[in-house]
Amino acid sequence: MGGRGSTRLAMTYPELFCSLNCQAGNVPRTSEMFDQNATDSHPNNYLGPNKQSFVDNDAFEQLKKNIDRIRGKLRINILCGTKDPGHLVSIRDFHQELLELDVDHTYLEIEDMDHDRKATMKLYSKIWFDYHVESLRRVGALPRG
Repeated sequence: MGGRGSTRLAMTYPELFCSLNCQAGNVPRTSEMFDQNATDSHPNNYLGPNKQSFVDNDAFEQLKKNIDRIRGKLRINILCGTKDPGHLVSIRDFHQELLELDVDHTYLEIEDMDHDRKATMKLYSKIWFDYHVESLRRVGALPRG
């Protein structure tokens, strides 16, 4: 749950972050997955029997709730491989939501990449480091230059 968890946390507590990198993290509309009769299946087995828990763990719902604390304040980078069908659909959906809510972000689809963390990191590690360093500079946590 690296990408999914970091996205959910950044949308829920945007004041704690200056940047987010979601590397092929599945970003489902959790609030739509609640099923009071499916307590033993995912995601009910870890979010519990309370519908509000599903809303509270939905990055889309938290984005809308916290839009004024996110837009223009949190730098967002999301990416996914085009051969990662288990994650690409929700990543595209989240990208579209960011566009519709006018949230500036960087979006990349990596051609012919599957859900391969090491290969993705090898391709983009220098960009990610610089991205996060620049984010820290923008909030004054690091000096310029």
